Amino acid sequence: MRARELARRARALYRELFRVSKAFPTANRGAYVRAKTRAEFEKNASVEGDALEEALRLGEAQVENARASAEHLTKVFADERVHARV
Repeated sequence: MRARELARRARALYRELFRVSKAFPTANRGAYVRAKTRAEFEKNASVEGDALEEALRLGEAQVENARASAEHLTKVFADERVHARV
């Protein structure tokens, strides 16, 4: 059961990171989050047990960081004086 629960959490984390990537105000930043997500999941595909739980906790923290970054950048880019919109 534990392995099944970890797999469920991993799938949910992957989906959530992709959802958050769509909240970024530019396509480049969203694409970066998606590429980084794919790369990290591929790198950790064979991780098991406690190491997997730790990787999931780190990923869940990254969701919150990405969400906060997307929110902040959306507010910043709403200012017409900002030139770094790419």
